[in-house]
Amino acid sequence: HHFYVTFKTQAPGVDIPKRLIERFPDEMTIVMQNKYWDLVVDDTRFSVGLSFNQIPSKLIIPYSAITGFHDPAVNFELRFQANEGPDGPGPHDEAENDGPTHVPVEDGSNVVAVDFKRKK
Repeated sequence: HHFYVTFKTQAPGVDIPKRLIERFPDEMTIVMQNKYWDLVVDDTRFSVGLSFNQIPSKLIIPYSAITGFHDPAVNFELRFQANEGPDGPGPHDEAENDGPTHVPVEDGSNVVAVDFKRKK
């Protein structure tokens, strides 16, 4: 059983060897299968030891840097979009749907009279 984790190598909090950043300047996918060690998982990140070209390396990856997770054994995959900054996307110019919603005029024109008297 194994799974793939894809993450942004330049995201805040990512700590990986410089040679890996040079090789993967934007995004990297790691395979967690048999040969990993020192896996530590906490509330905001995980760290793991992996070998790249037979060179042991420690990777620290915040969850916010993850862009994909794939478990092929159960055909399960998640994709995430990277944040556009610490506060998310900024304000936009076209704000037509941000205004107040349509408020109906209370002029009585929507009143319908109903007579529930039974015919004899």
